[in-house]
Amino acid sequence: MTEPRLATHILVKALLRQMDTAGQSMMVLKKGEAEAGSLILVITEQGRPLYLLERAFLPEGRYGWGRAAIAEDADESEFTRYIDKRKRFDPDLWIIELEGRQSESLALSLLA
Repeated sequence: MTEPRLATHILVKALLRQMDTAGQSMMVLKKGEAEAGSLILVITEQGRPLYLLERAFLPEGRYGWGRAAIAEDADESEFTRYIDKRKRFDPDLWIIELEGRQSESLALSLLA
């Protein structure tokens, strides 16, 4: 049985509030479809992308997170190419940038 799901725009607003309360940086790079858009988190450090996390619906009927298939030592152009490809494939996609691994932990605790 699948779990009920919140609209993506509500999740993003909650995440923005949580990041703001914690004094962490978050930026919406691309707004997607309000109700059911997919999410990609761009985890950065000092403005440089470290890795991407994608939220996906799992066979067990719940959402989970996985790293995109990009090497951690990839240059910024590889991240840009990957994101551009995902945007072409899924125009409903939301892209959220979070600064630092602490922001990632906060986000995943909310979005789990």
